[in-house]
Amino acid sequence: MSIKLITPRSSAFPAISSQATAGPSRRPPGPETGRKSQPPARSKDSGGGLFLSGEHYYRQIDDLCLNICVAKKIDDQHWTDFLQASLRITNQIGRQGKVTIASFEHAHPSAWQRRLTSEFLSRNSVPTMARMGIVSDSPLVRGAVIALGWTIPKATMRSFASRDSEGCLKWLKEVASFDLEIAVAAWQEGLAQLRR
Repeated sequence: MSIKLITPRSSAFPAISSQATAGPSRRPPGPETGRKSQPPARSKDSGGGLFLSGEHYYRQIDDLCLNICVAKKIDDQHWTDFLQASLRITNQIGRQGKVTIASFEHAHPSAWQRRLTSEFLSRNSVPTMARMGIVSDSPLVRGAVIALGWTIPKATMRSFASRDSEGCLKWLKEVASFDLEIAVAAWQEGLAQLRR
Protein backbone atom coordinates (compact mmCIF):
# COMPACT_ATOMS: atom_id res chain seq x y z
CA MET A 1 0.00 0.00 0.00
CA SER A 2 1.50 3.34 -0.96
CA ILE A 3 1.15 6.55 0.98
CA LYS A 4 -0.27 9.54 -0.82
CA LEU A 5 0.72 13.10 -0.02
CA ILE A 6 -2.27 15.34 -0.55
CA THR A 7 -2.55 19.08 -0.53
CA PRO A 8 -6.04 20.23 0.36
CA ARG A 9 -7.90 22.26 -2.25
CA SER A 10 -9.24 25.59 -1.18
CA SER A 11 -10.21 28.84 -2.82
CA ALA A 12 -7.11 30.46 -1.33
CA PHE A 13 -4.62 28.10 -2.98
CA PRO A 14 -4.59 26.29 -6.33
CA ALA A 15 -4.40 22.50 -6.33
CA ILE A 16 -0.84 21.27 -5.98
CA SER A 17 0.07 17.78 -7.15
CA SER A 18 1.87 15.36 -4.90
CA GLN A 19 4.92 15.81 -7.13
CA ALA A 20 5.21 19.54 -6.37
CA THR A 21 7.80 20.71 -3.92
CA ALA A 22 6.74 22.41 -0.75
CA GLY A 23 7.57 26.07 -0.43
CA PRO A 24 6.19 29.55 -0.88
CA SER A 25 3.68 30.23 -3.61
CA ARG A 26 4.65 32.38 -6.57
CA ARG A 27 1.88 34.88 -5.85
CA PRO A 28 2.82 38.49 -5.19
CA PRO A 29 3.21 39.49 -1.53
CA GLY A 30 -0.03 40.10 0.34
CA PRO A 31 -0.85 43.71 1.19
CA GLU A 32 -1.04 43.14 4.95
CA THR A 33 2.24 41.37 5.58
CA GLY A 34 4.46 41.98 2.61
CA ARG A 35 5.34 38.25 2.73
CA LYS A 36 4.47 35.52 0.26
CA SER A 37 1.55 33.26 1.14
CA GLN A 38 2.28 29.70 2.10
CA PRO A 39 0.29 26.81 0.64
CA PRO A 40 -1.30 24.45 3.17
CA ALA A 41 0.93 21.68 4.45
CA ARG A 42 0.54 18.27 2.83
CA SER A 43 -1.36 15.50 4.52
CA LYS A 44 -0.02 12.01 5.03
CA ASP A 45 -2.77 9.73 3.74
CA SER A 46 -2.64 5.95 3.56
CA GLY A 47 -5.43 5.82 0.99
CA GLY A 48 -8.39 3.56 1.61
CA GLY A 49 -7.99 -0.14 2.21
CA LEU A 50 -10.56 -2.91 2.53
CA PHE A 51 -10.28 -5.57 5.25
CA LEU A 52 -12.52 -8.30 6.75
CA SER A 53 -13.16 -9.83 3.32
CA GLY A 54 -13.88 -6.42 1.80
CA GLU A 55 -16.42 -5.38 4.45
CA HIS A 56 -14.26 -2.97 6.49
CA TYR A 57 -12.83 0.27 5.07
CA TYR A 58 -9.80 1.68 6.89
CA ARG A 59 -7.78 4.79 6.17
CA GLN A 60 -5.39 7.01 8.12
CA ILE A 61 -5.05 10.71 7.33
CA ASP A 62 -2.48 12.36 9.59
CA ASP A 63 -3.83 12.00 13.17
CA LEU A 64 -7.20 10.60 12.03
CA CYS A 65 -8.10 6.92 11.67
CA LEU A 66 -11.31 6.13 9.73
CA ASN A 67 -13.13 2.82 10.17
CA ILE A 68 -16.34 1.81 8.41
CA CYS A 69 -17.49 -1.78 8.89
CA VAL A 70 -20.54 -3.36 7.25
CA ALA A 71 -19.69 -6.97 8.14
CA LYS A 72 -22.48 -9.07 9.58
CA LYS A 73 -19.89 -11.12 11.50
CA ILE A 74 -16.28 -10.38 12.47
CA ASP A 75 -14.24 -13.53 12.93
CA ASP A 76 -11.18 -13.58 15.17
CA GLN A 77 -8.62 -14.17 12.40
CA HIS A 78 -9.95 -11.31 10.27
CA TRP A 79 -9.84 -8.99 13.30
CA THR A 80 -6.25 -10.04 14.10
CA ASP A 81 -5.25 -9.47 10.45
CA PHE A 82 -6.87 -6.02 10.54
CA LEU A 83 -5.01 -5.02 13.73
CA GLN A 84 -1.67 -6.04 12.20
CA ALA A 85 -2.43 -4.27 8.90
CA SER A 86 -3.49 -1.05 10.64
CA LEU A 87 -0.22 -1.03 12.61
CA ARG A 88 1.74 -1.51 9.35
CA ILE A 89 -0.13 1.44 7.83
CA THR A 90 0.69 3.63 10.83
CA ASN A 91 4.34 2.65 10.59
CA GLN A 92 4.41 3.41 6.84
CA ILE A 93 2.94 6.86 7.44
CA GLY A 94 5.30 7.43 10.35
CA ARG A 95 2.59 9.04 12.45
CA GLN A 96 0.39 7.60 15.21
CA GLY A 97 -3.34 8.19 15.00
CA LYS A 98 -4.72 10.37 17.81
CA VAL A 99 -8.43 10.12 17.02
CA THR A 100 -10.79 7.61 15.42
CA ILE A 101 -14.12 7.84 13.64
CA ALA A 102 -15.81 4.45 13.45
CA SER A 103 -19.04 3.01 12.12
CA PHE A 104 -20.06 -0.60 12.68
CA GLU A 105 -23.33 -1.17 10.82
CA HIS A 106 -24.07 -4.74 11.93
CA ALA A 107 -21.32 -6.58 13.80
CA HIS A 108 -18.85 -5.07 16.22
CA PRO A 109 -15.74 -6.45 17.93
CA SER A 110 -16.62 -9.15 20.47
CA ALA A 111 -15.47 -9.06 24.09
CA TRP A 112 -12.57 -11.38 23.19
CA GLN A 113 -11.61 -9.17 20.21
CA ARG A 114 -11.75 -6.05 22.41
CA ARG A 115 -9.40 -7.75 24.91
CA LEU A 116 -7.15 -8.81 22.02
CA THR A 117 -7.13 -5.21 20.78
CA SER A 118 -6.11 -3.91 24.20
CA GLU A 119 -3.28 -6.44 24.47
CA PHE A 120 -2.16 -5.75 20.88
CA LEU A 121 -2.03 -1.98 21.44
CA SER A 122 -0.11 -2.41 24.70
CA ARG A 123 2.34 -4.97 23.28
CA ASN A 124 3.09 -2.70 20.31
CA SER A 125 3.38 0.49 22.40
CA VAL A 126 0.56 2.19 20.49
CA PRO A 127 -0.39 5.39 22.32
CA THR A 128 -3.94 5.78 23.56
CA MET A 129 -6.36 7.61 21.27
CA ALA A 130 -7.48 11.00 22.58
CA ARG A 131 -11.01 10.66 21.16
CA MET A 132 -13.18 8.10 19.45
CA GLY A 133 -16.36 9.06 17.62
CA ILE A 134 -18.93 6.33 16.90
CA VAL A 135 -21.24 6.94 13.93
CA SER A 136 -24.40 4.82 13.92
CA ASP A 137 -28.17 5.14 13.98
CA SER A 138 -28.53 2.00 16.09
CA PRO A 139 -28.45 2.60 19.86
CA LEU A 140 -27.55 -1.08 20.31
CA VAL A 141 -24.52 -0.83 18.01
CA ARG A 142 -23.44 2.51 19.52
CA GLY A 143 -23.59 1.00 23.00
CA ALA A 144 -21.70 -2.12 21.98
CA VAL A 145 -18.98 -0.15 20.24
CA ILE A 146 -18.70 2.21 23.19
CA ALA A 147 -17.66 -0.94 25.07
CA LEU A 148 -14.64 -0.91 22.75
CA GLY A 149 -13.68 2.18 24.75
CA TRP A 150 -12.82 -0.10 27.63
CA THR A 151 -9.81 -1.13 25.57
CA ILE A 152 -8.90 2.54 25.19
CA PRO A 153 -9.58 3.73 28.75
CA LYS A 154 -8.22 7.27 28.42
CA ALA A 155 -10.06 8.05 25.19
CA THR A 156 -13.10 10.31 25.27
CA MET A 157 -15.96 8.52 23.50
CA ARG A 158 -18.96 10.14 21.85
CA SER A 159 -21.66 8.81 19.53
CA PHE A 160 -23.17 10.54 16.49
CA ALA A 161 -26.05 9.74 14.15
CA SER A 162 -24.97 8.66 10.66
CA ARG A 163 -26.22 11.94 9.16
CA ASP A 164 -23.77 13.80 11.44
CA SER A 165 -20.46 12.23 10.40
CA GLU A 166 -19.12 15.71 9.58
CA GLY A 167 -20.05 16.85 13.10
CA CYS A 168 -18.10 13.89 14.45
CA LEU A 169 -15.08 14.83 12.35
CA LYS A 170 -15.26 18.44 13.56
CA TRP A 171 -15.35 17.21 17.17
CA LEU A 172 -12.30 15.00 16.53
CA LYS A 173 -10.44 17.87 14.84
CA GLU A 174 -10.61 19.87 18.08
CA VAL A 175 -7.76 17.73 19.43
CA ALA A 176 -6.07 16.37 16.29
CA SER A 177 -4.39 17.52 13.13
CA PHE A 178 -5.98 16.54 9.79
CA ASP A 179 -7.64 18.29 6.88
CA LEU A 180 -11.41 18.28 7.44
CA GLU A 181 -12.24 18.55 3.72
CA ILE A 182 -10.08 15.53 2.89
CA ALA A 183 -11.52 13.57 5.83
CA VAL A 184 -15.14 14.24 4.79
CA ALA A 185 -14.32 13.13 1.24
CA ALA A 186 -12.54 10.01 2.54
CA TRP A 187 -15.56 9.10 4.70
CA GLN A 188 -17.86 9.42 1.68
CA GLU A 189 -15.43 7.39 -0.44
CA GLY A 190 -15.41 4.61 2.15
CA LEU A 191 -19.20 4.50 2.29
CA ALA A 192 -19.39 4.38 -1.51
CA GLN A 193 -16.84 1.54 -1.74
CA LEU A 194 -18.76 -0.55 0.78
CA ARG A 195 -22.10 0.00 -0.96
CA ARG A 196 -20.87 -1.58 -4.23
